[in-house]
Amino acid sequence: MAEFSKLVVTKKGQALIAKMLAGTATDIDFTKVAASDAEYQVEELESLDSLNGIMQEAEVSRKSRTNEVAVKVETAFSNMKLTVGYHMRVLGLYARDPDDGEILYAACVELSGNCYMPPYNGITVSGAYIQLVTTVGNADQVNLEVNPAAIATIGDIQYLQEQISEIELFIGMGEGGGKGHISTSVTDAEGVHGLRFNNDELQVKDDEGNWKSAGGGAGAVSAHNEDEQAHADIRQAVKNAQEAADKAAEAISKIAFTVDVVPTQNGTLTYTGGVLTPSWNSFNPSTLEISGQTSGTDAGTYNAIFTLKEGYTWADGTKTPKTVPWTIGRATVAVPTQSGNPAYTGQAQSPTWSGYDTAKMSIGGTTTGTDAGTYPATFTTGPNYQWPDGSTTAKTVNWIISKAAGSLTLNKTSMTLSAATLSSTITATRAGNGAISAVSSAPSVASVSVSGNIITVTGKAAGSATITVSVGEGANYNAPANKTCSVTVTLPTKTLNSNSWATVKEASDAGTGANYWAVGDSKSLILNGMVQGFTFSNLTVNAFIIGFNHNATREGGNRIHFLIGKISGKDVALCDSKYNNTGTDAGFRMNKSNSNAGGWNASYMRKDVLGNSGSPANPPANSLMAALPADLRNNLKTTTKYTDNTGNNQNNASSVTATTDYLFLLAEFEVFGTRSYANSAEQNYQQQYDYFKAGNSRIAYNHTNTGSAVWWWCRSPDYYSTSAFPCVWTGGSYGHINAYYSAGVRPGFSV
Repeated sequence: MAEFSKLVVTKKGQALIAKMLAGTATDIDFTKVAASDAEYQVEELESLDSLNGIMQEAEVSRKSRTNEVAVKVETAFSNMKLTVGYHMRVLGLYARDPDDGEILYAACVELSGNCYMPPYNGITVSGAYIQLVTTVGNADQVNLEVNPAAIATIGDIQYLQEQISEIELFIGMGEGGGKGHISTSVTDAEGVHGLRFNNDELQVKDDEGNWKSAGGGAGAVSAHNEDEQAHADIRQAVKNAQEAADKAAEAISKIAFTVDVVPTQNGTLTYTGGVLTPSWNSFNPSTLEISGQTSGTDAGTYNAIFTLKEGYTWADGTKTPKTVPWTIGRATVAVPTQSGNPAYTGQAQSPTWSGYDTAKMSIGGTTTGTDAGTYPATFTTGPNYQWPDGSTTAKTVNWIISKAAGSLTLNKTSMTLSAATLSSTITATRAGNGAISAVSSAPSVASVSVSGNIITVTGKAAGSATITVSVGEGANYNAPANKTCSVTVTLPTKTLNSNSWATVKEASDAGTGANYWAVGDSKSLILNGMVQGFTFSNLTVNAFIIGFNHNATREGGNRIHFLIGKISGKDVALCDSKYNNTGTDAGFRMNKSNSNAGGWNASYMRKDVLGNSGSPANPPANSLMAALPADLRNNLKTTTKYTDNTGNNQNNASSVTATTDYLFLLAEFEVFGTRSYANSAEQNYQQQYDYFKAGNSRIAYNHTNTGSAVWWWCRSPDYYSTSAFPCVWTGGSYGHINAYYSAGVRPGFSV
């Protein structure tokens, strides 16, 4: 009987157990058992990497769980292909390591020396049926044992065959024997003689050593042997031994010709686009044929068919082909991502995708957009692909159109504000719809307000300020860089004399002069030049305000009316050296003739003395206009005055008409607020000046001698005289006098 040692797990087997317990190997896959005739000691087995002298190998034919902690591995050896017999001294169990491939997992040594596997003689099949049971106790110990009861008794078969052969020889049925019952010697009265059956006769050796016929012949022996009653006990023994041997051989043959495990797919296949063929667990081409769907390209499930070869059966006793499914898994593709962000252009755009392969997936959802924002695209895998998480449902991937760079332009980068233009606007042009805002660096100098894209800047006080304009982020544009506009404010000061005539004019243009100055405020000017025979040489004289927007509906709006003049605070009239004398030559006369014909319009005073026959840009020579400083002339405004422009002893209302003057004399009504000598219709077109209405003195003094009062001219001709014009007497009362007198002149003007 065969006797095997305890199964010893090799170091590689121990490493595989450790991997399994650590989770790096999912299970232990036993693959085959090898039989060797090499001699090993039990102590050597643990260090073995391989076996020498391997005579036979058999795949594991069956693996099954016997309980919750044990696995049974079965296989069988047959001598059908064995031409040389051997002693089965070592059994090696092999398993598959995920890193090292097939390894020698464990081994055991046969101890009795009786386990002999004979060569196949063409008649009798010998074999061994082996069961290995592995029990997993805990992480520190795995016990593997060979079940001695599961080892087919090869020695028993040999023993039975020997018995059969010996009996056959004894009764002459085997090779080397005769055809009957023989014995090696016989005894008679003469002694012991050799006995044999030869040449179909029974022979006896004589004293000389020669074989001689003993009689009876072959027929007698054959008849004896063929007698069913002869040697009945021996025949039964042969029959019993042969039956035992045949049954043992039949059992081994049955195991050897049974396919216990239906093949299964080994490992996994993943779609590559090429043809793939699976590898199989437990597929032995010597016992099985494969057909059906044995290769494939697309991901999916295929059916292979395994058919038994002649003489084999399945473990369930059937022989019908088995259909076994196998699969090609989907290839994994990454979910696409947006590559770069397109900026808003106002046109429809589509993103660029990283990882998008039309051969592997399709795109849907929102794939184009115009406005800046986030859009959801969807990607669906093709039939051979899956996402990294193993799913195949559509993935939503957000993509972005970013906002474009904003822009901002201003229609001006600087402005000057004055009394004439107290406020001004800036037009902001920006891309998109971002909110426009503006701030002033000096709100006390220039304030700012915004309406839509219009920025209004208002001067508050003289000085400088910077207006900073900003645009917020819009729907499709980022906020642009700020823009600035510098502001200079040149508002008038409260002291009239400290302002230029241009500044005074700006306030007048704006209609805001009264906000800064009052009636009676004065500003100095210098007269230079000859005026109708009299020379002014750097005469500093003050012009003072007599009214703001005086009689504006007739004389013109946005005007400040001044009167010349004052010197050292005293009202003065301009007088020449011919003051209070008559004459027909040049002088400060109303006319050179003693006549008021033509009224104010045709008067020598209006045209020549004051210079209204010209203009501030081209004043007549020897006129008072020409003697004015240029900065005043440049800012003079015309004033429409209504006067009797006929004269010559009449009081017709139709005689009152308008003249447009740069310099003018006051009318009787404008000074006194009543008429005495003027055309009665003049007052219908005139108003008394606020300065005189306020009760200020009408007395004027000679500009060359401020201690001497003088009378001064009014422009209204007498209504009942052909030669006189009204005047203001030295005491300030009204009067009239002939036109050819030279008298004091108090010119008025507006700025």
